[in-house]
Amino acid sequence: MTERELIRALRCTSTPGGPLMDCEKCQYRVVEAVPEHLREQVGSDEWEGCDADKIGVDAADRLTAVLGELERVTRERDAAVECIQFIATYMELDSMKDIRKMIETWKADGRRRKREKDTHM
Repeated sequence: MTERELIRALRCTSTPGGPLMDCEKCQYRVVEAVPEHLREQVGSDEWEGCDADKIGVDAADRLTAVLGELERVTRERDAAVECIQFIATYMELDSMKDIRKMIETWKADGRRRKREKDTHM
Protein backbone atom coordinates (compact mmCIF):
# COMPACT_ATOMS: atom_id res chain seq x y z
CA MET A 1 0.00 0.00 0.00
CA THR A 2 1.34 3.43 -0.87
CA GLU A 3 1.64 6.26 1.63
CA ARG A 4 -1.29 8.05 -0.01
CA GLU A 5 -3.51 4.95 0.22
CA LEU A 6 -2.55 4.53 3.86
CA ILE A 7 -3.37 8.18 4.55
CA ARG A 8 -6.77 7.71 2.89
CA ALA A 9 -7.43 4.62 5.03
CA LEU A 10 -6.47 6.51 8.20
CA ARG A 11 -8.76 9.39 7.28
CA CYS A 12 -11.56 7.02 6.27
CA THR A 13 -11.57 5.17 9.60
CA SER A 14 -11.27 8.41 11.58
CA THR A 15 -14.04 10.38 9.90
CA PRO A 16 -17.38 10.63 11.68
CA GLY A 17 -20.33 9.70 9.51
CA GLY A 18 -18.91 6.73 7.71
CA PRO A 19 -16.40 5.63 5.11
CA LEU A 20 -14.84 8.01 2.61
CA MET A 21 -13.69 5.41 0.10
CA ASP A 22 -14.85 2.25 -1.63
CA CYS A 23 -14.71 -0.34 1.15
CA GLU A 24 -14.99 -3.25 -1.31
CA LYS A 25 -11.51 -2.44 -2.68
CA CYS A 26 -9.84 -1.62 0.63
CA GLN A 27 -7.31 -4.11 1.94
CA TYR A 28 -8.31 -3.21 5.50
CA ARG A 29 -11.95 -4.23 4.98
CA VAL A 30 -13.07 -7.04 7.26
CA VAL A 31 -16.37 -8.93 7.19
CA GLU A 32 -17.30 -10.57 10.45
CA ALA A 33 -20.19 -12.59 11.73
CA VAL A 34 -22.68 -10.61 13.78
CA PRO A 35 -22.99 -12.07 17.28
CA GLU A 36 -26.07 -14.24 17.57
CA HIS A 37 -27.79 -11.98 20.09
CA LEU A 38 -27.50 -8.93 17.76
CA ARG A 39 -28.54 -10.50 14.44
CA GLU A 40 -32.21 -9.62 14.72
CA GLN A 41 -31.41 -6.07 15.81
CA VAL A 42 -28.84 -5.58 13.02
CA GLY A 43 -30.89 -7.43 10.42
CA SER A 44 -27.94 -9.35 9.04
CA ASP A 45 -25.66 -12.29 9.75
CA GLU A 46 -22.53 -10.28 8.82
CA TRP A 47 -21.22 -6.79 9.23
CA GLU A 48 -18.22 -5.11 7.74
CA GLY A 49 -15.71 -2.79 9.22
CA CYS A 50 -12.08 -1.80 9.14
CA ASP A 51 -9.07 -3.50 10.65
CA ALA A 52 -8.07 -0.32 12.45
CA ASP A 53 -5.31 -2.10 14.38
CA LYS A 54 -3.62 -3.16 11.13
CA ILE A 55 -4.00 0.36 9.74
CA GLY A 56 -2.29 1.73 12.86
CA VAL A 57 0.56 -0.79 12.70
CA ASP A 58 1.06 -0.20 8.96
CA ALA A 59 1.03 3.57 9.51
CA ALA A 60 3.64 3.25 12.28
CA ASP A 61 5.82 1.09 10.02
CA ARG A 62 5.59 3.59 7.15
CA LEU A 63 6.30 6.53 9.44
CA THR A 64 9.36 4.72 10.78
CA ALA A 65 10.61 4.10 7.24
CA VAL A 66 9.89 7.65 6.11
CA LEU A 67 11.64 9.13 9.16
CA GLY A 68 14.67 6.93 8.49
CA GLU A 69 14.77 8.13 4.89
CA LEU A 70 14.38 11.74 6.02
CA GLU A 71 17.27 11.35 8.45
CA ARG A 72 19.46 9.84 5.71
CA VAL A 73 18.60 12.60 3.22
CA THR A 74 19.18 15.25 5.89
CA ARG A 75 22.66 13.84 6.60
CA GLU A 76 23.45 13.84 2.87
CA ARG A 77 22.20 17.40 2.50
CA ASP A 78 24.23 18.57 5.50
CA ALA A 79 27.36 16.92 4.09
CA ALA A 80 26.78 18.55 0.71
CA VAL A 81 26.27 21.97 2.33
CA GLU A 82 29.45 21.51 4.36
CA CYS A 83 31.33 20.56 1.19
CA ILE A 84 30.00 23.59 -0.68
CA GLN A 85 30.89 25.87 2.24
CA PHE A 86 34.43 24.47 2.30
CA ILE A 87 34.84 24.97 -1.46
CA ALA A 88 33.38 28.48 -1.25
CA THR A 89 35.79 29.38 1.55
CA TYR A 90 38.78 27.79 -0.20
CA MET A 91 38.00 29.54 -3.49
CA GLU A 92 37.10 32.79 -1.73
CA LEU A 93 33.60 32.89 -3.18
CA ASP A 94 31.47 35.48 -1.39
CA SER A 95 27.91 34.76 -2.46
CA MET A 96 25.56 32.03 -3.56
CA LYS A 97 25.62 33.63 -6.99
CA ASP A 98 29.41 33.17 -7.17
CA ILE A 99 29.07 29.55 -6.03
CA ARG A 100 26.42 28.80 -8.68
CA LYS A 101 28.54 30.48 -11.34
CA MET A 102 31.54 28.31 -10.37
CA ILE A 103 29.42 25.14 -10.44
CA GLU A 104 28.09 26.01 -13.91
CA THR A 105 31.68 26.58 -15.07
CA TRP A 106 32.71 23.16 -13.74
CA LYS A 107 29.71 21.52 -15.43
CA ALA A 108 30.55 23.18 -18.74
CA ASP A 109 34.19 22.10 -18.42
CA GLY A 110 33.10 18.53 -17.69
CA ARG A 111 30.80 18.44 -20.73
CA ARG A 112 33.57 19.89 -22.92
CA ARG A 113 36.07 17.27 -21.70
CA LYS A 114 33.56 14.50 -22.32
CA ARG A 115 32.93 15.71 -25.89
CA GLU A 116 36.67 15.89 -26.52
CA LYS A 117 37.16 12.39 -25.14
CA ASP A 118 34.28 11.02 -27.26
CA THR A 119 35.69 12.58 -30.45
CA HIS A 120 39.12 11.04 -29.86
CA MET A 121 37.76 7.52 -29.50
